[in-house]
Amino acid sequence: MIWSPTHTVPAGGMAVWDYPDPSRPPVSTLAQDVAVMEEQRAGDWILARTQNGWRGWVDGRLLIAIPQPVAPQDQGPDVPMIIPASQFPGAAPAPQPEGPQGRRPRGPRPKPASAKPK
Repeated sequence: MIWSPTHTVPAGGMAVWDYPDPSRPPVSTLAQDVAVMEEQRAGDWILARTQNGWRGWVDGRLLIAIPQPVAPQDQGPDVPMIIPASQFPGAAPAPQPEGPQGRRPRGPRPKPASAKPK
């Protein structure tokens, strides 16, 4: 897991527990302004991990959230939209390309003379 801070410890620091249970005594404290990453949540408790890998349960209501960058909305591909001129009122019809000279017109092919009717 890549460490990416989600919160900082508030002024005055905070107590840390080995389990999310306030009836147990705290096992340590975190100094103020220490950046932590939320690994897990259990109600108001957060399992916080510091950059050096130290982990402990803290009261998540006291932590200060670090604003996370917001991913840009998907705007679709960066390709210009091509709109046919015929879609615009008053536009002249698009010229039709001329077919190759000396060729048969498109359409169904005539059956060869050797084909027998069914």
